[in-house]
Amino acid sequence: MKHFFRSLSLRFLFVSLICFTIFSCTDHVNPPEEPDEDETVYVGGSLESKLYAFNAATGTKKWEFLAGDLIFSSPTVASGIVYIGSADGRLYAVDAVTGIKKWEFIAGYNILSCPTVTNGLVYFGSDKLYALDALTGVKKWEFDQSIYKTWFNPTVSNDIVYAIDYRKLYALNAKTGGKIWEFTSVEGFAPNPTVVNGVVYVGGDKLYALDAQTGIKKWEFMIGTFFQDRNFIGNPTVANGIVYVTTPFNLYALDALTGTKKWELGRDVGRSSSPIVANGIVYSGNGSKLYAVDALTGAEKWKFTAGDFVKDPTIGNGVVYVSSEDRKLYAIDAITGAKKWESITGDKLYSSPCVVTKKGVVYHPGLSGDQQ
Repeated sequence: MKHFFRSLSLRFLFVSLICFTIFSCTDHVNPPEEPDEDETVYVGGSLESKLYAFNAATGTKKWEFLAGDLIFSSPTVASGIVYIGSADGRLYAVDAVTGIKKWEFIAGYNILSCPTVTNGLVYFGSDKLYALDALTGVKKWEFDQSIYKTWFNPTVSNDIVYAIDYRKLYALNAKTGGKIWEFTSVEGFAPNPTVVNGVVYVGGDKLYALDAQTGIKKWEFMIGTFFQDRNFIGNPTVANGIVYVTTPFNLYALDALTGTKKWELGRDVGRSSSPIVANGIVYSGNGSKLYAVDALTGAEKWKFTAGDFVKDPTIGNGVVYVSSEDRKLYAIDAITGAKKWESITGDKLYSSPCVVTKKGVVYHPGLSGDQQ
């Protein structure tokens, strides 16, 4: 009898342990992670001299900040601060939630470039290439070996800053500003380079692929037909081993390793915006139209027509945001091309949008050095 009760007790204990283990594991199962959502879109109201913040879901304006002159620069966001340049020669740092200015830095000339923030430093071009402390605006270094004084959008990768001053591409030490190498194109370059897998891609009359450490040319591909094309050539974008670049006449897809053309898509003659790629689709503007095409074949999926020239698009979570010279900022469904909303500003927009999600992820336009 004692053996029976002892056996029964052991069975009860064993079952209790199993139940405890099952319910304990069940109680500690983490809930599924909620999908991220776009929260705020920032864009410069160019001819109004304003920086805007819009609700990404509705297009409702959250706040506006008035700069001292026109804004052709596009904003970037890092650690809760929006950075944008102005034709008044100032780089502004603005609180991303309130729109209140934190600091400003006075450069020697107007600022057309899109700033880049990496490792606590903000880089931008004006009369010189500058590196500032991102929190305080204190200057860390400046680079001034240029004769053209037309610094464009810098790109930072592996502690090297790549920046274009019209006919020269410079590679600089990101911490000190010391020159590592330079590469020259007689015809000049498009505004900013793209760096992927140790290769710098930069456009002009040709698309060049350069070794990121040495500046040695790997290959080149002719994309311009005459000198003036350089002003309307988009910045290259790289995705899944393919380089995409636009001209007023074509959208090209090239093999990133060899420069061999995979396909090209003829376009209407007009200003071209830089392409950007997401989920197997290439988005780019040409004139007043925004196109979505298959990344592998170039087949058109949809096109959206604005009231005037469109700028460089930015894609967030299933939504493409694009500004236009028709004074409007558009939010467009990335799959269907259907307009979700539009917000009108007081004058033409030359700035491209930057998008921040609820979880703090930042999406930049194709012209930005941060797009990758």
